[in-house]
Amino acid sequence: MDTVGRFLLHITFFLWSMTAVEIAATLIAPVSMPGCPSYCGQVNQIPYPFGIGTGCYLDDWFQIICDNSTSPPKPFLNSTGLEVLEINIEGTLKVASPVTFSNCSHKPSGRQTANLEGSPFVFSQKNRFTSMSCGGIGLMTSLSGSTIGGCLSICDDTSNALRNNSCSGLNCCQTTIPSSLSAFRTSFETEVPLLVYEFILNGTLSQYIHHQNEEFPLTWEMRLRVSIEVAGALSYLHSAASFPIYHRDIKSSNILLDEKYRAKVADFGTSRSVAIDQTHLTTRVHGTFGYLDPEYFQSSKFTEKSDVYSFGVVLAELLTGEKPVSVLSSQESRSLATYFLLSMEENRLFDILHARVMKEAGKDEIMAVANLAQRCLNLNGKKRPTMKEVAAELEAIQLSVKFSNVQQKFAEVHYVRSEITEPWDVVSISTASCMDSGTGSSLDVQPLLSFKSF
Repeated sequence: MDTVGRFLLHITFFLWSMTAVEIAATLIAPVSMPGCPSYCGQVNQIPYPFGIGTGCYLDDWFQIICDNSTSPPKPFLNSTGLEVLEINIEGTLKVASPVTFSNCSHKPSGRQTANLEGSPFVFSQKNRFTSMSCGGIGLMTSLSGSTIGGCLSICDDTSNALRNNSCSGLNCCQTTIPSSLSAFRTSFETEVPLLVYEFILNGTLSQYIHHQNEEFPLTWEMRLRVSIEVAGALSYLHSAASFPIYHRDIKSSNILLDEKYRAKVADFGTSRSVAIDQTHLTTRVHGTFGYLDPEYFQSSKFTEKSDVYSFGVVLAELLTGEKPVSVLSSQESRSLATYFLLSMEENRLFDILHARVMKEAGKDEIMAVANLAQRCLNLNGKKRPTMKEVAAELEAIQLSVKFSNVQQKFAEVHYVRSEITEPWDVVSISTASCMDSGTGSSLDVQPLLSFKSF
C-alpha cells in the first residue's frame, strides 16, 4: 500500500471542565446567550459556554468562529482552528481532526494532533487512535518524548484495512487514548519484527535427543538439518532484522519441531533488542545453567557471541546425545561443554559420540561439525564465529554430505551395471561355442541387453 503510516483521528471528542460558578451559569442559560447566534451551518446548536461573537462565550477557549465563506457555513473552535461538528451540553465537543501521515509518498507531513495543554479540554476516551499501515507500530508520545500508548498492525495484502469503519488488526490497528490526556504526538516505526505464536505438534528437540523415540528416531540427516534451521534463525535475529535481537536462552528445550519436524526457535521471554551500533547488553544474568556463556556469567555483559556459545552446547548435544549437565553423583556434576572440549583436546571425540551418529555419519562430516562446535564454545567470545558464519558452515557441510551421497549412489549404480554386463558377455560367447553351424547367431554379435561399462 502506498500509505506506509497513516494515523486517523478524523473525528475527535474533547471533554471540557468548568468551575461551579460557570456550571451554574450554563444551567441558567442552557442555550446561546441572548442576542447571540445559536447555530452555524449544519451545527444547529451552539450552547453557552461556547458562543459566536463578542460577549457570547465564556472565555477565548470557547470562542466559535463561523466561516460563512463556505456553503454551508462551518464553525471552528478559534483556540485550535479545528472544525466543530457537534457540541453536547453534557460536556463533549466533537471536532474534525487532521489525518497525520508518516513516511507516506505524496502526503503532507508534519501534522500533529491538537495541543490542549492549558485549556479546559482533554481528549475523551470515546476516541480511538487508529493507525493504517502494513506491519508497523503507531505510537502516541508525550511532548517530552516518552511513549504513552500505541498499537501494532499485521500486514495482509489480501485484506482491506477498514470495514464499516472498524479495524480488525490487518493493515491497521486501534487503541484507546489514555484518560485525562491533553496533548500527544504521533510517530511510526516500520520493519517491526513480529513474534508469531503457533501450535507446535511434535514437542522439543530436547525430547528427541535425550529420550528414545522409535516412531521417529533422530537421524544424522535430521540433526544436521535442525542445526542449520536454528543457526539460520539466530543469524537472522542477530544481523538481518531491522535491529539486532539477542535471544539469551538458546537451549534444546527452546527448539520446537512442527508437523514436518522443522525447527522453530521459541521462548523470547528474556530476549532483548539492541541498537545497531551497540555491542553488548549489561544486565542481571539470565539463562539456563549448562548453556550460559562463561564470559557473560562473569561480566554480566551479554553479546551476540553469548548466543553462539549456547548454540555450541546444542551442537554438542546433537553429536553426543548427552545432557548439558549430567549428575555423576550426589556431590558431582559434569558440564557437557567442558566434557566435549576436553574430549576434543585429548582426541577422544569418537569415544563420546552418540551411537546413531557413529553409524550414520561419515568421519569427515562429524569432524567438521565437532570442530565448529569447539569454536562456538571457545572461552574467549571474540574468537567464536558469528551465527551467520555458523549457518554458512553448516550449510556447506550439508551440501558436502549430499554430494557424497550422490557419489556413493553413482558408484553403486556403476558397480551393478558392471556386474550385469559381464554375464551377458559370457552368455554371448558360450552360445556361440555351442552352435553346430559355422554361422553365428545374433547373440554372437551383441548381447540381448546392451550395457555400457563406465
